[in-house]
Amino acid sequence: MHLSKKQSIKLTIAILVIFFTLSIISIKLNEEKGKQTQDINEASGEFNDFTISKNAEIILNNFERSSMKNGKKEWEVISKKGTINPITKKATLEDTELSLFSKDKIVKLKANHAKMEFVGNELGNAKLKGNIELNINNELILNTETAYYNKTDGIVTTKSPVKIDTEFVTITGDSMKVEIDNQIVTINKNVISVIKPKDSTSKKRKKE
Repeated sequence: MHLSKKQSIKLTIAILVIFFTLSIISIKLNEEKGKQTQDINEASGEFNDFTISKNAEIILNNFERSSMKNGKKEWEVISKKGTINPITKKATLEDTELSLFSKDKIVKLKANHAKMEFVGNELGNAKLKGNIELNINNELILNTETAYYNKTDGIVTTKSPVKIDTEFVTITGDSMKVEIDNQIVTINKNVISVIKPKDSTSKKRKKE
């Protein structure tokens, strides 16, 4: 088939129009594909790079946590409020009660403030501060301002002044150590014991 010069020009123009149209459509499709890929990445949050800030904290209200072994409770923490970092597993608590169990006996500490470490689901070391009451098996109560629980050694220590006030005697000292397993209390430095008169104890009994 023989095309005139005029027909050849028209055919060439038509081919060019079709070529540029297809190019534009291809560019649009690639842009849309790229946008969809970006949207998918944004929606997925790029989980491979997902991290939690070390400063993140979870608020705790009426916090309770404990551990059981062989059907017996090992420790228990009760707190009215506080925070815990999900990465470091460190908790800052207020109005806290820490109970440590050993051989059917219990050492219980109450404090205004506490900082505790958790290793997995287990309790680590703990620092307590403010109006501390240390109750040993409901038989002996000590009062102090700071206390430190060493999980590895199984002891509670304080470098703050300590006071034991019973019906018969008042004992004070500059520091203290309590061995959890055998419940031995050692008061160190400037230990003073004051035995209360029998009259005062008998009067208390009459009033009761």
